[in-house]
Amino acid sequence: MHVLYRTAVRDVRAVEVGGGIQLPMSRLPDGDIWALSIRFPDAVRATVSIEFWVTTATGFLRDTLSLREWRGPSAAPHALRAHQVRGQLRTDSLWSEGLGWRRITSYRPAAAQAHSPVIYLGDGQIVPELAPILDTLITTGELSPVTLVGVWSATDRGSSGTPADDARSVEYVAGIEFAPGVDSAAIVRRRQAHRQFFVEQVRLWAERTLDVARTRELRAVWGVSNSALFALTLGREYPEVYGAAIAHSHGQSSLLSRPVGGWDRLPAHFVTVGVLEQDRLHRVLTSLSDSLQASRVPVIYRVLPSGHDPMTWRESLPAAVSWWRRP
Repeated sequence: MHVLYRTAVRDVRAVEVGGGIQLPMSRLPDGDIWALSIRFPDAVRATVSIEFWVTTATGFLRDTLSLREWRGPSAAPHALRAHQVRGQLRTDSLWSEGLGWRRITSYRPAAAQAHSPVIYLGDGQIVPELAPILDTLITTGELSPVTLVGVWSATDRGSSGTPADDARSVEYVAGIEFAPGVDSAAIVRRRQAHRQFFVEQVRLWAERTLDVARTRELRAVWGVSNSALFALTLGREYPEVYGAAIAHSHGQSSLLSRPVGGWDRLPAHFVTVGVLEQDRLHRVLTSLSDSLQASRVPVIYRVLPSGHDPMTWRESLPAAVSWWRRP
């Protein structure tokens, strides 16, 4: 795969291919063109989104106007998306004593019955991108109706230069409280507040307001990147709440220790990683899959011909729903 980029700004110091690849480019001699060539397994089936991250003498810019979606000659076609969603797509705000106001974006199919199967999502701002894909397949009868309830991730950032500056990571990723120079107690309090809000407050609100399922078997939790780690952690810590964990592109070695309640109590797992992602992720998720299989927990583990890629995450959801809600 070859990527070329001509910069539109001056004094460029570095260019990186963003999106699903996230690798540095090299400037061609005597010009303003940057290039990257990579070879990876199963590239003919690959789907990769591409944008460009440019570092100049005065700062950093993210060139999303040049966003491209590249598909190999044998790749799956674009996911069909409804131009007008037939189900209900709405955004609400809920108050948390520990977090303040947080947005919740939900999608409920027009065909949803009472106590609809439900997926609770981290990074819930992605729901408007997922809903048209699911709505199309539900309308045509290719998928059973399922409701999405997405809790928006935190966006506030500090200026201390420590890992605690990224509130999204603080809420999703365990271990930041042990980093030097951070307020460990404040981090733990915020993570606990977010956990209570997501697992209890949002769930009870959704059951009352959206008439979603009240049983473990009809609840799943979904996440990508850091929120994928969050989804896997919730599956370990709340196996009585969630019947399935759907996670894309993250995993920590902490997931490989024996859960308090035992491996056999964990929910079913649907886990993916891109072939272009770090070897560490592959090792962790392969080992996790092996442990689940050894305990006879239903698990799908897929290495996709992609990278750390939102396009792949979006288009993997129908397969996960079909597996989870199979007849």
